[in-house]
Amino acid sequence: MKNRNNLLLALLIGIVLLAFFYLARPNISTPGEPVPSQNEVSNATISLDFGDENQISKALPLDDNSTAFSLLNDLAQSESLDLETRQYDFGIFVKAINGYESSAEKAWIYYVNGESGQVAADQKKINSNDLVEWKYIEPDE
Repeated sequence: MKNRNNLLLALLIGIVLLAFFYLARPNISTPGEPVPSQNEVSNATISLDFGDENQISKALPLDDNSTAFSLLNDLAQSESLDLETRQYDFGIFVKAINGYESSAEKAWIYYVNGESGQVAADQKKINSNDLVEWKYIEPDE
């Protein structure tokens, strides 16, 4: 009888400990916020505005190293666009996209979520759901 009582007591303590550890585990999601799936892909939208009626927009998957430039490069490859760049100490400069060449009058300027880039495009990290816009415009705009 004594062994049976000891076994029941040990079982009860085990159940209490399991319940405590289960209820005390950290909550990694905010209530009401969907928990992302392990298989969910993060995307950003990239658009090109050639300054005329010619525009391209596409959602592209992101990885840990996605930048404003890497998305432009991915878009150029997927849409068979001719992309000309030049590497400088500060980063990559976009010389031309499909013959639309950067000059003193018009240049390729990128924006992320409506704000013009403050660093070279290959240095600007892109996050999920960002909007990356490349515009062929007057540099003062």
